[in-house]
Amino acid sequence: MLASNLISSKLHVYWDDPVLLVLNVIAGTGKCSPYRLPVVDSRLKVKGVITGRRLLEVLLGRRGIALRERLGIRGLLRKSVGLFCDEAHNVFSEKTPVQAVAQFMVENNIGSTFIVDETLTFKGVIDETAFLNKMKKRRGDIEVCDIMQTSVYTVSPQANLFNAAQVMLDNRVRRLPVVVNDEVVGIVTITDILKHILIEEKHIPAVLEDSEFALEESVEEIMIRDVAKVGPETDIGTAANQMLKEDVSSLVVVRDEKLEGIVSRIDLISGLARISGIGALIELVKQ
Repeated sequence: MLASNLISSKLHVYWDDPVLLVLNVIAGTGKCSPYRLPVVDSRLKVKGVITGRRLLEVLLGRRGIALRERLGIRGLLRKSVGLFCDEAHNVFSEKTPVQAVAQFMVENNIGSTFIVDETLTFKGVIDETAFLNKMKKRRGDIEVCDIMQTSVYTVSPQANLFNAAQVMLDNRVRRLPVVVNDEVVGIVTITDILKHILIEEKHIPAVLEDSEFALEESVEEIMIRDVAKVGPETDIGTAANQMLKEDVSSLVVVRDEKLEGIVSRIDLISGLARISGIGALIELVKQ
């Protein structure tokens, strides 16, 4: 099986697209909006990658500092996203065997790869969905507790959004369970904060002038209260099905509502490959 057989999306943005437009795409209306997007030129050649993390860094002044000082945030949001994208190391030919693509995703803990043809023209994206759609039918002896992350950064409902954003950026995590006395009462993600900045019109003028002021609201004001949860003994196939059904990128692992860990989409894929071997993952995809 070749990479071209697993393409699940063709979503992309252009090098010259303004940052504000890309923010609209990544902070979309779905629970599981695209977090990582290929940046292409007018000929559809992949020039880089932009992520929710990088957009948040730009908005908080961690990237594009010189431009921000010269143009202000309002001007920055209208600059080409190409100025802030990273080099794309996750690009594969459409004729690459699926095993090589899966191996790269597992070893680098990355949830998507960009596929190009022989002329290096963008053809689409392979993301976790391609694997989870097969995994959801699998029932076996691997449980969530075997693969979940147990060292989890958390935040209190009273923390402000600016501090929550800093925790995620500093520790390179995309999400924070919101906890009171070890009990999970919500979850907040980088995408949630980007959506908050984008959708709440009253925050747009503020973020253009002062990022901290714009994010002074408490986490509990925007956190997702209906948290997608799973028990530690849940089969990974059931967990994959739940992620797809609820359109979420992760599940909080709880026992009696007490936090035990968190499991993401790539954790499920990497966990299966680590425990059963990459061959088991590939055989599953071929079914």
